[in-house]
Amino acid sequence: MLATTAQPSVVKPPEDPPAPKRRRKRLIALAIALVILAVAAVALRNTPVGQRIAGHGYDTNPLPVHAFALPAFAGAQYTLTYQDVAIDNGLATNFWFTEHDEIDFATETAKATLDFAKAPIIGGTISTPRSTSPSQQQLIDERSMYEPGATATDAWIRTPHPSGVWSAVLNKSEIYMYQDVFDPALREQHPSKVVHEVRHGTALTTYTYTFAYGDFYESAPHLFNLARAVDGNAADDAKVTATVSVDDHWVVRYLDVDVDHASVLEHRAKVDVGTKYPYRITLDLISITDQPAAITIPINVVDQQVDDSSTTVAP
Repeated sequence: MLATTAQPSVVKPPEDPPAPKRRRKRLIALAIALVILAVAAVALRNTPVGQRIAGHGYDTNPLPVHAFALPAFAGAQYTLTYQDVAIDNGLATNFWFTEHDEIDFATETAKATLDFAKAPIIGGTISTPRSTSPSQQQLIDERSMYEPGATATDAWIRTPHPSGVWSAVLNKSEIYMYQDVFDPALREQHPSKVVHEVRHGTALTTYTYTFAYGDFYESAPHLFNLARAVDGNAADDAKVTATVSVDDHWVVRYLDVDVDHASVLEHRAKVDVGTKYPYRITLDLISITDQPAAITIPINVVDQQVDDSSTTVAP
């Protein structure tokens, strides 16, 4: 009998099993969940929760909602600058009036230095200002204003101000606190820029806001009232830039309201030639101090002549 060699049987590998149905169900559930999240995101994007999720609801330097007391101080220095535009001798012209005040609140006396300048506006750009007259100095007390005579040896000229023209300088009304500028409407505005800087040796936080001139009052009522001189001088779509700097005690150290001067020219100055129209007001608080300023009211004075009356030497 012949021997036979056994042939091994061939085993076929099993075929891949069909994908389980539950994987397909998971994909469907995931797609449905993504659709729900997308719909919810659209619905909530303008809500506080949605803004916070998007990273817009958090402020690294949130503005307080309460007022702050004015700190005690005896003296202050600040500069007020007013800028106007007009058509002067046929040219668009920018005018500056700058008032630098040093005040001794303890004795209710002040020294004011006044400067006037102007520059042509060429191609929409304001040129370098040039003084139009020498600086003027005035001394102020509760009742009178004093101006130097024609020469250094002449008596000072005294002008009573019973109407209280200078009372604002002597009673700290030009020293603003946070709440004098940041009303509820402005706190609702989103600043276009927030920076930390040092001005006159003081650390400040500076907030910059931009809005349309037509929305000025609704966006910042307190600022609008402080800069009321610009009221009505520009078109509604003109740009307004407001800059406010506060120190650690929430004293306003810098304040600037700037309306697009080109719009003021087009809207008012070119129509009413020769009339100056304000468009920018700047307050720069240089210092407040416990040491009162050394301001001396002159003794050698004469009263200003009124209605051709004789000049009277002050006692």
